[in-house]
This record gives sequence, structure tokens and C-alpha cells, in this order.
Amino acid sequence: KTSKYLNYIYIGLMILIGTVLIWRAFYGVNYNDEMYYAACLNRLYCGDAYLVQAWQIDIMSLIPVYPFYLLFRLITGSNEGLILFLRILYVGFQLCVSLVCFLRLKHKGWVSLFVSLIYLLFTPFNIAVMSYNTMALGFAMLTFALLIGPHRHPSRDFIFCGIAFACFILANPFAIFLYLLYAASCLIHTILHKKGRVQELEELSLSSLLWVTAGAFLVFLIFVFMLFRRASLWELYHTFRFNLQVPGHEQNPAQ
Repeated sequence: KTSKYLNYIYIGLMILIGTVLIWRAFYGVNYNDEMYYAACLNRLYCGDAYLVQAWQIDIMSLIPVYPFYLLFRLITGSNEGLILFLRILYVGFQLCVSLVCFLRLKHKGWVSLFVSLIYLLFTPFNIAVMSYNTMALGFAMLTFALLIGPHRHPSRDFIFCGIAFACFILANPFAIFLYLLYAASCLIHTILHKKGRVQELEELSLSSLLWVTAGAFLVFLIFVFMLFRRASLWELYHTFRFNLQVPGHEQNPAQ
């Protein structure tokens, strides 16, 4: 009975919030980075190479968006209406992430409703497009929702988790440390389980780690293909020192 009420409440609120978000997409001008992401997509479409001509490291986050941009150009033949398209695409992404979180966490009762809806009400820096901030948040939500879902997981859950994890890393490369932390946790948990000190958790088994890695590797192959189809290893090596020197976000490459 509680589950039925949760379904009705969630569906009603998601339709209401989704309608408001789509309505909002038709209004306002974002003076921050919204135009920057649209321009980067157009640069890649015109032939620029990832991390060479377009050398900002955050351009890797556009890899999951690029197929949708190609479809848009195929239909329209130009960039007319691109900003509105990217805004609505982001709303669709938000709704999908929210729905997955609700379904995967439903066994936790009202928590699933709160988590899935509070995500819909927050956009980093109010840049309501597919940016490295919004995508990092969305794919992080997907990663953890898939990982801590129902008690028993089919292998495809962990494969999808790995795909979401890899897209999370594309949007925020520092997230690679979370993968290393997860791998270390799986190894430690397996050792402790073998010694009979802890009860086995499927999410922290070595087999789960392998399936997550396999899913992430699929995205890695796509990334490598898109990287080297326009740039050589020497060009990437030559421009590497610029990848961490985005104005206003300078980093020491040695670090």
C-alpha cells in the first residue's frame, strides 16, 4: 500500500516539476557557460580534435552529448534552435536520472522519493544544460543508485554502473580516485570475507568490480576512438601541458 502511494506521489510530482522545467527552458539568457558548451560541440563538429585544438580538459564531458548534437544537425542542418534543444535535452536527462534513482531505491521507502525529487530541484550554478558540472552530478547519482539498489543484482546492473561511472569520470576526471577507492574497498572486503570477519556484500565483491570495470571499459574504448581519430599521440603529448591551464583554473601539470 505504501509502495502504491509512493508511485502516485512520485509520478504526479515528476510530471509537475518536469512541466515547469520544460516551460522554463523557453525563457531567459544564461550569461555564464551555456553558450560555451554549444560552441564546443560546434567546434568538434567542424573538425577540431579533442584535447589538441580544443585543449580544455572539460571538453571530454561532451562525448556523451555529441551523438545527440549530430542528430540535431542531421534534422535541422544548422545550429538554429541549438540552445533550446540542449536545455530540453538536459531536462530529459534529469528526469531519467530521477526515475532510475526512484526505482532503484524504492525498497528504502520514502527515502527514494526524497532523493529522486531533490535532485530535480538543483542544478549546479543554474546552468541548465549538459555541462561538466550537471553531468558529473547526474552520472554520480546514477552510479550510486545502481550500486546500492536492491539486494540482488544481475550482472547488467554493474555493467550499467560502470558506464555511468566512466561518464562521471569524463565529466570530472578527478572522480577516477573514487574508482580506485571502490576497487580497494572490494579487495579489502574480499579478504575480510575470506577470513570470516564480515558478511559478504555483493556490491563489494571482486566479480562486481570486474563487471563495473567492463562497463567503464566500453566508454573508454569510445573515448580512445574519438581521441585518436583526429589527433596523434605526439600531438596529445605536445599539448598536454595546456590541458591543465584553463584560464582561471590553472594547475601545475607536475601535480
